[in-house]
Amino acid sequence: MMFQLTPRRHELVSVFMVSIGTTFMFLGYDVQSMMAESVLHSVSTRNPDRISEYAGYYGQAIQYISFAFFSLFTATIQYYISSKSMLMLSSVLFAVCYVAYIHVNSYIFYSSQLLLGFAYAMYNSAEGTYLSEHSSRRTIDSNSALETGLGHTSLFFGGVTMLFVFHFVPHTFDGHFLNFDEHVVQVIYFSLMALTIVSVVLFTFLPTKQFDSIALNTPRVTPSLLSQFKRFGESFTHLNTSLLIFTYVYMGCMVSFMYGIYPTSLSFTSETASDVYIIALYLLSSGAAAFLSEFGEIEGCSFKWVV
Repeated sequence: MMFQLTPRRHELVSVFMVSIGTTFMFLGYDVQSMMAESVLHSVSTRNPDRISEYAGYYGQAIQYISFAFFSLFTATIQYYISSKSMLMLSSVLFAVCYVAYIHVNSYIFYSSQLLLGFAYAMYNSAEGTYLSEHSSRRTIDSNSALETGLGHTSLFFGGVTMLFVFHFVPHTFDGHFLNFDEHVVQVIYFSLMALTIVSVVLFTFLPTKQFDSIALNTPRVTPSLLSQFKRFGESFTHLNTSLLIFTYVYMGCMVSFMYGIYPTSLSFTSETASDVYIIALYLLSSGAAAFLSEFGEIEGCSFKWVV
């Protein structure tokens, strides 16, 4: 007799798979965000014609702008392709973007950052949709907290990965900042690409069967693109939305500073740059803090392992 999962077990399997896939996808993303400027600065020092020494900063700016822009459109995509397909495609694009570091030049790198912003926006839309397809109204809070908590472990494991990289991969310190040989850079980013491919595999085998899900019990209406933008514009007429704008601006500035500017400053400050493990420890502790905060949210949701 074939073994069949109960609806709750099916939900948990689905949530765990998308959570672990998210961990592997963002593990490489978190590592490269903190290493990008150091790596590209090393490449530019040896070959200034290939890319700017500040390309890491410019690339992140392009990525954030791309993410904000495409977030206006990616929600529409889910009306035409499944959330599972969107998760698969976004993870594939994440992996492809590491090719920009295999042979660094301005055109490929900046294009990859534009593509990465699109992939990130598409993942954000698909993640919420997939959870609504595999959660009931009773379990959506605990499932969301569980997925976010496990997904945030990418920061922690990203720190572990950086400790491993800095321990085994050769690098030099010239008195001002770390230098990475181009072959070493290729090894690092091939490894990050391989880890991201794990998420591609996990998303490929995500369950699609739904039981008493929110999405299944909600009438599906496919609005036109024009009507969606009209509703988007109307949302700004509400006072609550206007007040939340300040929070979103603050969060955007904080995230870009804490996961881009600040760790990069550690690599370019003479007192800290000689310690190759300091950025890895920063990433590791950030991941631990993020997971613990989400664990508290799970407790707040009165999460129960109902199977």
